[in-house]
Amino acid sequence: MPLIINGENSEFCYEYHKPAQLHFGNTKVSGWKDVEITGESIEVDNAYNGSCNMTIEGKTIEIGTGNKHADNPYTFKSVENFDLISTDNDKKSNSINFPYTLRALPNGICDFIVIDDALKSTKLYRNVGEITLNGSENWYNFTDLSDIHYRTMVIPSITKGSNAIYRCTHFVTSNPVLLKSYIYLGSSVLGITFNLLKEDFPTLSTWTDFLAEKAAENNPVKVQYLLEGPIITDLPYQAVKQYYPQTNIFTNATVQPILKGKFMIIDI
Repeated sequence: MPLIINGENSEFCYEYHKPAQLHFGNTKVSGWKDVEITGESIEVDNAYNGSCNMTIEGKTIEIGTGNKHADNPYTFKSVENFDLISTDNDKKSNSINFPYTLRALPNGICDFIVIDDALKSTKLYRNVGEITLNGSENWYNFTDLSDIHYRTMVIPSITKGSNAIYRCTHFVTSNPVLLKSYIYLGSSVLGITFNLLKEDFPTLSTWTDFLAEKAAENNPVKVQYLLEGPIITDLPYQAVKQYYPQTNIFTNATVQPILKGKFMIIDI
């Protein structure tokens, strides 16, 4: 509840607008409350001076037009190498650089960074792997799958999860048999599986030659996939500042991440 002095709401704090609590017995009379705000940018009203918890979630967009296929690929753009900026919209600001790529899969699973103000820690959680193909990989199990498809697999250096979710630049992902080449969605083995249309890729060498050609054109086939488990990396901790009386937090990333912040604000 607010602190009322001379009939007006008053702010209860110490020093220069830092959070404090006033209790009567076990009952809070005045002080702060916690709020959680999510968005590509965040605006916090009635903020104290201090720091906050923040989670930064990755995102990947696919850029292209028409039906995706070997000769009409899409490109991936993800959150990468960005500054997280907090400001009071006047004279105060703080910036933290994150020289990392944060990806996301179509089902919403993503890489993310957690900045914990209480523990004074920053951790990077990687859930999405990416492999860039050039034809030199150890392709195996080139088998006659059906009247229209051959099947072949490659094992990425960072282990994928079983029944992995995929996205691919040059091929669609699918479970059913299609009259086109596609990356097999939901493969339960360690390999990333392609079902190749026989009329396009009648031999394994035609497939690896295609991959080498696209790589030489600086347009390589890329696959993003679900990792077997998260890879967690400790990063240097830097506080995400919040400013009295208002704080705006945003990034300068080309592809904007999702920000999830937890803030102490004045309970008025």
